[in-house]
Formats: sequence, C-alpha cells, structure tokens
Amino acid sequence: MRGKPYAAPLSLLFACAVAGATLSACADGLDSSEEVTVTFPEPHPAAYLANADYTPTWMVSWYDGEGSVQTKTGNHGSTTIDLEKGRFTPIFATLEPGAASLKGNVLPRAGGIYPDDCAWPSLTEQRGSITVETSWEGGVAARVAEAVCLNAAGGFDEGRTIAIRFNWPRLRSYATQLYDPTKLDLKQISEAILSGSVSKWDIDPIASVDFARSVVGNDYFEPGETIFSEWPKTSPFYWTETASITVFEGLTRFFGANGFLSVTAENGKVVSSFFTRYDLQE
Repeated sequence: MRGKPYAAPLSLLFACAVAGATLSACADGLDSSEEVTVTFPEPHPAAYLANADYTPTWMVSWYDGEGSVQTKTGNHGSTTIDLEKGRFTPIFATLEPGAASLKGNVLPRAGGIYPDDCAWPSLTEQRGSITVETSWEGGVAARVAEAVCLNAAGGFDEGRTIAIRFNWPRLRSYATQLYDPTKLDLKQISEAILSGSVSKWDIDPIASVDFARSVVGNDYFEPGETIFSEWPKTSPFYWTETASITVFEGLTRFFGANGFLSVTAENGKVVSSFFTRYDLQE
C-alpha cells in the first residue's frame, strides 16, 4: 500500500484572486439576480449508440441561495437560468438520453462553476450575455464543489464560503491528466478542501486494476466491436481476444453498439458484471 510522503500544501489551489470574479458579479448595481446562458458540450458517444437519430437535450441543475437544487429540463443547444448574483454554485448538465436504460447516473454529468467559469460580456454588450460553457472537465470540478458544499460541518453556506476560495481551474487542469477524471476520490478531495490544506496526494483517483477480457466475460460484445469508456474523451478501443480493460473500485461501465457492460470490483477483484441493452425504451 502506497504511503503518502510529506507534500507541502498546493497553496495555489487556494487563491483569494478567485474572489475577483465574485466581486465583479456583485459590483453591478443592486440587482440580486442575473440571467446566465448555459451551453452544452458534445454529447457522450453512447447517446448516439443507443439511438442514431438522437437529438440531444439536457437537464440543467444548480443550487439556489438557500442551498436547494433547482432544475430546468428539455434544453437543446443552450438555455438561460437566473442565478443569485455572485453566489457560488456548481452547475450540472445531464444528458436526457433517448434510451430509458441510459437514464439516471449511467452517463457522467457535464458541468461548470458559477461565477468561476463565466465568460463575462464586454462593457458595450447588453446585460444577460454572461455565459457558462459546461464541459466534461467542468462536470468533474462541479461534483467536487458540490461535495464540499454539502459536507461542510457548518452547512451549505459554510461550504460555499470555503469553495469560492478554491482554484477550480487548477483542479480541472490536474484532473484532465488522469485516465478517467470521473473516478476522482470525491470524499478524499472534498475533505482536504474543507480542511484548508490540499496536497497533490489528495487529488488521486480511486484504485484501478487492468483485467483481461476473459475475467469479465467474452460474450458481452462482438469481436472487433468499438467500445467507449465512461469518460467521453477516452479513446475507444476494440473488443478483441487480447483486449485488457481498466476497472476501478466500485462500478465501471463500457458502452458498445447494442448496450453497456457494468463491472463491479472490490479489493482488486471483479465481483460481478452484467450487460444492459439500449432497447429498453420508455
């Protein structure tokens, strides 16, 4: 088991300069809310595997001033939401897939953080042109931010106060170097942020093991079939006799032409695997 050598806190991960975005948001008059445009990334490839004629729509969710979740469904291309001006919140963009079997938390969420990820309008542009471009990397940061806000000892507002000082772009940059950024250890990184001292050892993924295809079963996909991972930016691979797959502790999914494989691992061993077809339509 790898020990954690001493590492000085990554002081740049906490930066008062981040508050500049908040001050910018709060300085514009006395309005308590502002309209924010939310845009979406390219959908996960699995959405098109399940339905070649799929027209992507998204559910947007965020936290209001009271720490309650708000949602807006059926969004295509972009949408607008009203946020409390300068009030820190993670924003999530969740695909609304055409196949019922892909609903829920099967696919990762895209996202962003307000106000850190805002593209601010120039002085000559009209109000309402503030934009948050959600991304898959932004979804990783938003999940961590959500965990910080929800797990703060003093409640959601205390979590917000801590989270707004954190350097989220730095975290995104580090996370994208990982094989699958969605497998960050949320508990570990959120607890470190809440403690006020974050080292690079805290930003680690959960454990993973490479398995031969035969360990999880040979008959789930056709030989030579193109397989996509949960992280949409991971290069696809072919299902061959010699293929190995990376499985993380807990649940890992792989998406093929007709359905997806769910593999559960515990203590470095595969304990279960099952296949779900896409054709379970509502």
